Amino acid sequence: MKSDYKYTLIISQYYHSYHYFLVKFNKETFVKHMQELTIELNNYKSGGKDSVDTKQSDPFYQYADGEIRHRYNVNADGDIYFINGGYVNYLQSVIREYAMDVRRMSQGFKKKKVLEDIWKFHNYDKVFEIIEKHFEIA
Repeated sequence: MKSDYKYTLIISQYYHSYHYFLVKFNKETFVKHMQELTIELNNYKSGGKDSVDTKQSDPFYQYADGEIRHRYNVNADGDIYFINGGYVNYLQSVIREYAMDVRRMSQGFKKKKVLEDIWKFHNYDKVFEIIEKHFEIA
């Protein structure tokens, strides 16, 4: 399946806020674009402050076999997940699983500061703009 990737699901998480983007997979440019996106998106989500060294995360790990993995995780100021797949239907099912978790996490009282931070550091339009700079939205 590794050579059959056609799409990548990119999930940006910040507190209980999740944004999902389905992008076209390009084997030649995937790793480079994933690394660039990781740096830029984490810079935005951290408010430009020095945060966790994202270069220690999965997108920057060099695997001995050189194969592109099914999934990469970034844990910093909020998480980023890159999930590769050959079929849109499969990636849609992954979105549904995350959406069910988000629904549970979103229930109950949320501090005003958390909601303000989400608006400031995880605005959908800004995240979309960053994703679109590095990948072709499918």
